[in-house]
Amino acid sequence: MSGKNKLKLHDYLSWLFKKYQELISQIKDIPAYEIKDINFVNGTHTLLIQINGTGKIVPYLPQEIANDDAFLEKFSTKDIRTILYLNFEELKKPKYTIVGHKFSEKTKVILCLRDRESGEIKNLTAKEISINKDVLKQCSPEDAHRVGYLHATDEMKEEEFPDY
Repeated sequence: MSGKNKLKLHDYLSWLFKKYQELISQIKDIPAYEIKDINFVNGTHTLLIQINGTGKIVPYLPQEIANDDAFLEKFSTKDIRTILYLNFEELKKPKYTIVGHKFSEKTKVILCLRDRESGEIKNLTAKEISINKDVLKQCSPEDAHRVGYLHATDEMKEEEFPDY
């Protein structure tokens, strides 16, 4: 092999090595997962996550991703911000919501509370809710105000009409 050919081979190998390093640095910058779409159905956000390199799209809840640190690290910083924001929005929602009420002569006003997680409906009086601080804290401020108002109204009726 002549000196000129060695130089050409050396130049080619150094060029090839440089391109290989550029390719590796580009691949390192690509996150393994990417948010493709966000759906909002029945008061819950669902993230459609694309697995980069496969084209496969899988639905996840923000809580599922936020609770798994290893999974979360494989997203871009922009996607991580979105995931954590949506997770925080879910955490801010009240656990109990007043979905209705009933009137009864014996037990006064009965409020129907729906548990956001299980969907179970509890029937409790305003007094029972007011006494149970854990339930009251997990209601929205508007619902807590409503409970307080109904409880005070019932108490005033009891003072005016003891047989009520």
